[in-house]
Amino acid sequence: MWQIFESSVAGFYGVEQNRFRVATHRRIEWPVPAATAEADLRRIPSMEADLILESNDRRIILDTKFYQKSFGGRVGGKLHSSNLYQLLSYLRNRQGALPGEPRYEGILLYPHCPRSPCESTWN
Repeated sequence: MWQIFESSVAGFYGVEQNRFRVATHRRIEWPVPAATAEADLRRIPSMEADLILESNDRRIILDTKFYQKSFGGRVGGKLHSSNLYQLLSYLRNRQGALPGEPRYEGILLYPHCPRSPCESTWN
């Protein structure tokens, strides 16, 4: 389900708006020293944003999340902290690699699902 949501959001921005270019290069590099051994580099997880929107004056990293309960299942609950840390890492590392670019902004996008989808719906 999360892949469908992510693809739908990317398709929407690619077709329904013309202010932003949808970036084709979504990989975000870690700032590692050039002398880092190849074996060590393989231990570092890769980062790839779901969607990066670019215009002449704005850059937006949009990260889609698909959970049955976006706020941890509690009314008035909090977002998953790992989602915020992930987006912050994307923003800091992308901005650090491209310091002359406009400042990056971030969006966490969750779908609103009033009820859980059931498998029989898709058959």
